[in-house]
Amino acid sequence: MLLYNLSISMTPQDIGYYAGAIFLFGLMIMAHEFGHFIIAKRSGIRVEEFSFGFGPKILSKKKGETVYSWRAVPLGGFVHMVGEDADKSDASDQGSFQNKSFFTRIAVVAAGPAMNYILAFFIFFLLFVFLGEPEHTTELGEIRPGFPAYKAGLREGDIVQSINGTALALEDGMKMRGLIKSNAGKELDMVINRNGTILNYKVIPTSEGQLGFLMSFGPYTNIIESVREGSLEEKAGLKKGDEVEWVMTEGKEKKELTHNDGMLLFQTIRAGEGQKVLMGVKRNNDHINIEFTPLQIAKDGNETQMKLNFYLKYIYRSQNPVKAVVSAVRQVYMYTIMVVSSLSILFTGEIPLSKSVSGPVGIVAAMRDVGTQKGIYDYIVVAAILNIAIGFFNLLPIPALDGMRIVFLAIGAVRRKTVNQQTEGIIHYIGFAVLFLLMIAVTCLDIHRLWSGESIIPK
Repeated sequence: MLLYNLSISMTPQDIGYYAGAIFLFGLMIMAHEFGHFIIAKRSGIRVEEFSFGFGPKILSKKKGETVYSWRAVPLGGFVHMVGEDADKSDASDQGSFQNKSFFTRIAVVAAGPAMNYILAFFIFFLLFVFLGEPEHTTELGEIRPGFPAYKAGLREGDIVQSINGTALALEDGMKMRGLIKSNAGKELDMVINRNGTILNYKVIPTSEGQLGFLMSFGPYTNIIESVREGSLEEKAGLKKGDEVEWVMTEGKEKKELTHNDGMLLFQTIRAGEGQKVLMGVKRNNDHINIEFTPLQIAKDGNETQMKLNFYLKYIYRSQNPVKAVVSAVRQVYMYTIMVVSSLSILFTGEIPLSKSVSGPVGIVAAMRDVGTQKGIYDYIVVAAILNIAIGFFNLLPIPALDGMRIVFLAIGAVRRKTVNQQTEGIIHYIGFAVLFLLMIAVTCLDIHRLWSGESIIPK
């Protein structure tokens, strides 16, 4: 029944995004393993096997001293080097992993996560050179539960006009971020434009300089980038590519829109506070009227917040290679901080574990959702963010991951003696077993979500 439902609802666009997600997920794994592989080779360590996946071999080919293989379970990969097991390492073998310096061994292990970061950098770099980058704006994106912005009552869509008396233009998103970070732990006096109403808030950032919101890009055009499947807006007839010519809420003044008036479109709808929305769109040479009542979702207690289920095209500005390098580095740093913040929320239990983790199945489905709901640009950005997440997660000191291997090597460097390999092996084996069971559990959870029709990404 599930396969039947998927087959009749799957569009060529869906198939393309699913295929692209599977390819990109595989690329992330291969990039990680290639990092280990290339540094090992450069360091004179003999690599016996370079594998994509685990389990029985499907395809394999030996070239030189290395077997390159494709295995049945595509949930990872490995590089098997001569001498990884100290008890079986020949002390006279110069190609053995164990006979290299601690620094060299740490470099080999750390090269996997480093390669994920490098891949993320190149994705951002190419994106900014060929497609461009919208500006970081002072419009607040998603507000994270438990953080200062959420507790203070700030809302998604609020535009920050000044902080502690320093005026901010719409395109001053990075300047806003700098002001917040430089006042970590100190009270901020923020002037907010909420759909044309000016409000004052006093908010204290965390000690790390975080208020707990996602940065927003802009400015927006008045052209629809995508509409969420099954939403009220889609049912009303709104479609990708529609150019919104005017908008109004019931009983309010009509607002005429030009190409760069996407922000005015959003503000007009939000200012209606849930009233029926009327808009005129141009589709090819036709002029069509659309009517819908925005979805209201519960926030806290009896409070509700409007949720719009369509996205507008950004105005992109292509960058020269030098500026693109700077922008790519900035994005990698910013999303690393975001990953760290997300982990802190996960460990504090502010968001249920069942709603905050996903495995390969969930990641592929989520990427498809991002592609169909927000467009190719955000789809590519998510691919870069996933590389950062994989790289950072692998650096954590968790048994079976690269981070714990680096910890053992660092301990050995300090002691000037390799940690007992039997002890380390048992710890990694237990860690791998736990992670494998967790992967199975998360995959079952992802399948359950998809079976029940629940989106992997937040609605």
